[in-house]
Amino acid sequence: MMKRFVSLVLAVLSGVSMQVLAQGILQLGGPEKPYETGETDIKRWKEESLKLPDFPENAYLQEFFVSGAARNVFMVDTRALTFGDDHVARFVLVIETPSGVRNVFYEGIRCDTGFYKIYATGGAGGNWQLTHSDDWRDIQYAGVNRYHGALWKEYLCEGGFPLPKDKVISLMKEGVRH
Repeated sequence: MMKRFVSLVLAVLSGVSMQVLAQGILQLGGPEKPYETGETDIKRWKEESLKLPDFPENAYLQEFFVSGAARNVFMVDTRALTFGDDHVARFVLVIETPSGVRNVFYEGIRCDTGFYKIYATGGAGGNWQLTHSDDWRDIQYAGVNRYHGALWKEYLCEGGFPLPKDKVISLMKEGVRH
């Protein structure tokens, strides 16, 4: 790693094109955001393997506040709320429309970057349908249905790390933002 860094510095000093420099930086840092481990090295982020939770049951759904203007009801299944060593908060999200239609998702939010991913959607008969997408999307913290932003900024994460599960559930119950 040190050799690559020295090569990059020498490239800058010798006037190599910015394109070559950018390519070297990408190789050094990789396509994923590196994170500090508390040790002297920086490790490349690696997502934990996927394990689908049980389909949500009403008894375990906890409503949370998104916006005073939101007409939908937003709920998380407290049984399926997990926090990985990869700094991803994973949860089952249930969105209920005013007419009573429910949309069910299994999702993750990267606390360190503010990206979200939909792993699966709820299908008929209480089955999961995998999305087969590796895409992490940027959270948009705006609009009436800003539920990803609310989950990331107000309930699940703080300072790039997941909050303890009991704290998350307490915040959701109280409707209090940390």
